[in-house]
Amino acid sequence: MNINIIKNKEYYRKKNDLCACDMCKNYYLQIEKEYPKIKEYLDNIGVDILKPNELMWENEGEGIKYLNCEYVVLGKCEDDFEYIIDDIKITKDKVHAPVNVSDEYFVLGLGVITLKNIIDSNIN
Repeated sequence: MNINIIKNKEYYRKKNDLCACDMCKNYYLQIEKEYPKIKEYLDNIGVDILKPNELMWENEGEGIKYLNCEYVVLGKCEDDFEYIIDDIKITKDKVHAPVNVSDEYFVLGLGVITLKNIIDSNIN
């Protein structure tokens, strides 16, 4: 990977378009504590773990499976990039939610991440 850490930090400092649904709130409340090594990895490349581009999830009763957690990264990455931290696969996403960025970028996908459902919600 060839990452522009300074631009990433600036991008995430300005990013305020967070989803307010219960499943995303559940993620925001737990991800740093439950996956500190993933947080550290993203911090090191200038990416804010609390500001994903997109979260894809399944409700499993008491737990929520986040099948793919997308993060915009400014720079370049090989198409076959793969890295594993604590059994969580990090890859360059080939299909991702639209991104409105003028600089060269790619999207990292993290998954599967499982978190407790700590939000009182009946979303299925």
